[in-house]
Amino acid sequence: MVRETQGYWDELKTGLVFNVSLLKVAVLSILRTAGEQGLKTFLPLYLAETLHFSPALVGFGIAVMTFSGSWVQPFIGLLSDRIGRKPVLFVSLLLSAFVAWGLTVASGILLPILFISLIGSLHLSLRSIIFAFAMDVTPPEIGASTIGFVFSANQFFSVLVPVMTGYLADIYGLSIAFFMFAILTMLAALWVPLMSVSRADTALNKAQQA
Repeated sequence: MVRETQGYWDELKTGLVFNVSLLKVAVLSILRTAGEQGLKTFLPLYLAETLHFSPALVGFGIAVMTFSGSWVQPFIGLLSDRIGRKPVLFVSLLLSAFVAWGLTVASGILLPILFISLIGSLHLSLRSIIFAFAMDVTPPEIGASTIGFVFSANQFFSVLVPVMTGYLADIYGLSIAFFMFAILTMLAALWVPLMSVSRADTALNKAQQA
């Protein structure tokens, strides 16, 4: 029992604490989640106060974003298994940044709802891929610890984003939330090519090595 416990802590130290590949995944996840926190906080206010959506339409818009992020996840996960995590993350994050900018100039009802749906599809669906990426670069024996580490890093470093965004929104208007989302998401996209993996990161690669 002592030997098994010591083995676990050794795996935790080498696979989690000193794992540079995992730390890179954590940085990506922090940037993505920070942008998402600001967006989710101020999107309802923007829809109501700037676009003059009724409460029912605001609720519908948030539901559309959530639904879009949900139904796309199995397909984007399958795509990442086939062509790799990094290409899917890079393209989705890059497109998310431009869509967020487009939302600041959209008017009416249909166009903002379309942009909100795209943000859900492109951005909210990436959480599962990032967690899969984290699992790819760590030993399977510490899988739960890996997810806990990445998730905690997300929440800890993004907790101040709504406060900062709210302060800037008081000065520059609610649309600043989308510019902050776009900047953070663009930084996340530019970070993706710098990420490295220490183990095969796609089912396709594993199949080719078999």
